[in-house]
Amino acid sequence: MGVIDEVKAELKIKEVLEEIKEALDTEVLIDGECRPSAFFKSQVLVTAIGRIAAALDIEIPLNCYIFFDKRANKQLTIKEATQKLLKEAKNGN
Repeated sequence: MGVIDEVKAELKIKEVLEEIKEALDTEVLIDGECRPSAFFKSQVLVTAIGRIAAALDIEIPLNCYIFFDKRANKQLTIKEATQKLLKEAKNGN
């Protein structure tokens, strides 16, 4: 797998979530410490994951939900979700 730039990945996650926020007319501060699962339903975030993968030209395994850590049983911040994405993603090429 090629290297995915962490900054680019985090910016793309924020950008996609901003688009969703605007479409849903929701007042949420989208920053690195934001926990998207606290504001958006999981169905919306599953769609966001697909959009993020397409924008970054990567594949995210179907069983990988980047906004939650099952082991720790906690909702992840955007920064933490970015780290999970970098660990799980594969090149889309």
